[in-house]
Amino acid sequence: MAPSRMAFACLAIIAGAAMLAHAQDEHPIYELHGSGTTNPSKYFWKVMDMMEEQAKVPLFMTYRAVGSSTGQKEFVGTAENGFESLNHFGAGDIPMTQARYDQATQGGKEVVHVPFLLGPIAVFHSVPSGELPTVGIQLDACLLSKIFSREIKTWDDPAIMAQNPTLNVPANTNIKVVHRTLGSSSTSGLTEYLATATKDNTDTTCVWLESNTGSTVEWNDDETFGVFGSGGMAEFLADNDYAIGYLDAGHGHSLNLEEIALQNKDGRYLKSTDADISATAAVALTENRIPATSTASFADVNLYDLPGTNSWPITLMSYFYIRKDLTALGSTGTLLKTFIEFVLSEEGQTMVEEFFFTRLPTAVLDNNQATLQTLVTATDAPAWGLEGDSTQVYDGMGTFVLSKKRRAYAEVERDQMSNAITQLQTAVSGMSQTFELHGSGTTNPSKFFWKLMDMMEEQAKVPLFMTYRAVGSSTGQKEFVGTEENGFNQLNHFGAGDIPMTQARYDQVTDAGHEVVHVPFLVGPIAVFHTVPANLSSAAGIELDACLLSKILRRVITTWDHADIKALNPELNVPANTNIKVAHRTLGSS
Repeated sequence: MAPSRMAFACLAIIAGAAMLAHAQDEHPIYELHGSGTTNPSKYFWKVMDMMEEQAKVPLFMTYRAVGSSTGQKEFVGTAENGFESLNHFGAGDIPMTQARYDQATQGGKEVVHVPFLLGPIAVFHSVPSGELPTVGIQLDACLLSKIFSREIKTWDDPAIMAQNPTLNVPANTNIKVVHRTLGSSSTSGLTEYLATATKDNTDTTCVWLESNTGSTVEWNDDETFGVFGSGGMAEFLADNDYAIGYLDAGHGHSLNLEEIALQNKDGRYLKSTDADISATAAVALTENRIPATSTASFADVNLYDLPGTNSWPITLMSYFYIRKDLTALGSTGTLLKTFIEFVLSEEGQTMVEEFFFTRLPTAVLDNNQATLQTLVTATDAPAWGLEGDSTQVYDGMGTFVLSKKRRAYAEVERDQMSNAITQLQTAVSGMSQTFELHGSGTTNPSKFFWKLMDMMEEQAKVPLFMTYRAVGSSTGQKEFVGTEENGFNQLNHFGAGDIPMTQARYDQVTDAGHEVVHVPFLVGPIAVFHTVPANLSSAAGIELDACLLSKILRRVITTWDHADIKALNPELNVPANTNIKVAHRTLGSS
């Protein structure tokens, strides 16, 4: 019978496949390592993941989120190593300080600042919502300066009430001022803004001293709270009422923190969500606040308190710190340039908005393109290409082509999961009631319970919150029974155990007027295991009857070569007088 015609999806294989694989396996691993600001770290990690997944040759790209100042230091290097970079690039939300720029440019070396995104720094608070004015809290730079310097200490201070007459806080409620410890670009942004905006104020108590600005400043440690990182700031604000602090606006809003409306240069009160951040950077360019030459020092560049109806007073511009001459980096130099080109591309700039940052205005992007043209790379380093949405037949399979047609399954799954979570969050946000169920008891089926609870939470149309504490059968019984002090009322919604409830506990519950139901739900064997090396026992393993097991557990029999054990296991060949190490559970256990 002739074979039926069938359509198959096939892999095309050529006779010389082994030779092709051998040639491709000779490619080295191309590496790129950066360090610096924590704010855009998730964005960097996503871009690096994408590039690794789209490459035909192995890439290994990392970014250490350690803060802008540390990123600068590791880019500059030390006197001991001749001020050679310890990273391939640094990144920061502040320009390189003049001192570090001078160190990095010793011996004729040239350093380039490449702006890549904008991030507003906002001031957040945790005054309870029921005490707030309808428009929220509004503060000008003078009041903000007095609050952070502890010149003003309570939320009902007359100066604050004058700007917020309907603020209704308890009398003399302390303002908990929280600040970042260690070097922080957010601290630099806040303090340099305060110094800029208050320097000409006739009320000298408003003025924030220029000498107390930068990534690390002096705080009144006895009356303020120090936290580590943006996460620590967000956590403090979430956990403490009547606090005030600062962090990048996107981070704060992603956690639903309450923002303070600040007064901009034009006298308008607004929140970062109402401002035009991109236009703020465009103003900086037109006012020549950004050097025309990318290799010049950017130490004095800032985007604080700029004019404009919709301008935001505390805007940070994030930079790559790179060497103009990348030839010493070899293939890493062209990979670095490709990485930066993607970040500055239309796709890369659109992606920054996923992380609550603002894309650069066209004028700054044009400047960047001119800067990238001046970079010097090794002549023998690979030039990287890109296959985008349009398929490039043949060329797309080039060795050094990053192809959007290549993806990792994990990336696809992450995207789907992210979309599902967004939909779930939207659905849950409109629901007012969460249905809870909490149990405790035996550890044995705990993973089964957790999986079942996860499934039920995912399948429900209303929000469920279900937990199970794996604490042992006896503890599960005790928490179900309750205590004499609470009238033997259960502390969990259900208990679970691999043993029935003891008579004493059953009596306690029923004597208190409750009825108890036992519902069997599974059968699980308990086995006895050993660690005698396999080559010392017979093929059938070790066999013990109940009598021998009892004697072993009670330590009547203490060695593996005991005559009674050997009688049942004649092929057991352990060293003479080998001690039996008896292990047992502590606490209550079924």
